[in-house]
Amino acid sequence: MTFTKKYVNILSERSLFDYDDMILSVIQACESHPELRANLQEQFQFIMVDEFQDTNLAQLRLLFNLTSENDDNPTIMAVGDDDQAIFSFQGSDVGNIQRFRQHYHDPKIIVLTDNYRSAENILSSARDVITQGADRLENTIDGLSKHLSAHANSEGSKVEIQEFSSVSEERAGIAKQIAELIKNGEKPENITIIARHHKELIEILPHLYKENLFVNYERHDDILEQDVIQILDKLARLVVAISQNNLDVANSLLPEITAHPAFGFSALDIWKLSLQAYKNGQLWLESMLANSVFKEFGEWLLERAKDVPNLPLEEQLDNLLGLTDDGSGRPSGSILLANFYFSPEKLDVNPEAYLTIFGKVCALCVKNFADRILTDKNPTSGRFFGIY
Repeated sequence: MTFTKKYVNILSERSLFDYDDMILSVIQACESHPELRANLQEQFQFIMVDEFQDTNLAQLRLLFNLTSENDDNPTIMAVGDDDQAIFSFQGSDVGNIQRFRQHYHDPKIIVLTDNYRSAENILSSARDVITQGADRLENTIDGLSKHLSAHANSEGSKVEIQEFSSVSEERAGIAKQIAELIKNGEKPENITIIARHHKELIEILPHLYKENLFVNYERHDDILEQDVIQILDKLARLVVAISQNNLDVANSLLPEITAHPAFGFSALDIWKLSLQAYKNGQLWLESMLANSVFKEFGEWLLERAKDVPNLPLEEQLDNLLGLTDDGSGRPSGSILLANFYFSPEKLDVNPEAYLTIFGKVCALCVKNFADRILTDKNPTSGRFFGIY
């Protein structure tokens, strides 16, 4: 029996669903049980699907199952724009728009052409770019026009394409143009720089400062997505699991944690540890304590697990980061999170990145403080990280 077959059988025995199989299971149930399909069709008599260009073939097949083959005029509407199809890498298929038209026998098409956001020259420039695509609906449906009508004020608006010899020259050029605009009377609050990626905005900041330009930079971050917070989160989950004797959870977390570059273990050593645990039928932590390379780290984890019921959260976070020396099994300086993220060398090489990471940790501490104020109790590491 193949691994996949075993996996599917285990899911079935435990009444569990893999995320990718949730839609497929519903399709299979609908097509295997006509009475279920009829009940669903009766329940969902009016259907609207938004962002239809981002649907995949499985979702389309489910949609077809929700409408009766005997209904010549189902009440269903799909809202989509083939020019906004951006999720093909996740399996979406813009061709579903055409399949929808074929399945429902050329349904009525309503084209929204009134634009209240952008001026005419912006719309026309965008159209010059987008119409270069060969497989657009405008090229395959007779009489279809997606030409937009602008209703925004176009006074003073213009679109320019500028070329620079390098990325650095581009950033310096943008900064100089902004400085010139302000010198000529433009209000700074009317000037905006938009980029595709956050790092591009960060890299233009030195050029703006060189022109004595001060910025109001808005970015809404989820601090839990930052690398330093994620590894701290995993460490917290690990030591809580060890503290609660939840060895299966601890075992599942250790491979990813030991592979983090902050701890400095080589891929070969991690592989040998994995092989040792497998051959001996041991838990990872058990093998770590018997392995000279990982023993010190394993003992440190046990000390941190002992902290869970005994220390305030602030001290636990400091210990996990390696900011304190409690003299009890603390790993060497080469494998401390603090040394990896906050060493003097890091500050010298990239002060901006250093301060960003430091700010994320500070934000985490603010979260701790807010939790204490709002609940009037000391948060545990488990509740703080949403473990229990």
